[in-house]
Amino acid sequence: MPSQPPAPSTPVRLFPLTKQDDQSSHLHRQLVGWVALLLPILVWTIADLRPTEGLQPGKILGSISAYYYTGAVAAFCGSLVALTAFLFTYRRGTGFPVIREEFFAERGL
Repeated sequence: MPSQPPAPSTPVRLFPLTKQDDQSSHLHRQLVGWVALLLPILVWTIADLRPTEGLQPGKILGSISAYYYTGAVAAFCGSLVALTAFLFTYRRGTGFPVIREEFFAERGL
């Protein structure tokens, strides 16, 4: 009786299969991450290049919101507006934006 080779088995998956992510959602998350990651570096650099009276050049301020009162106010506010726009339009797995019409309707907006 010749021995038979073991029957091929299906590989065991360690993690469940995930849905294929569309490219726009992936790009959306990438943009949010890059803007948030570069915000502190950007405002510190601009504040150093555009000195403010009473602040030592190159000094790191105590909080990110302190850069509102430096020469980096435009970059600071622009980054926050961009992050807000990205997060308001972000879609979860359901295909609906996180902030829906009901959110605004409940608040009379």
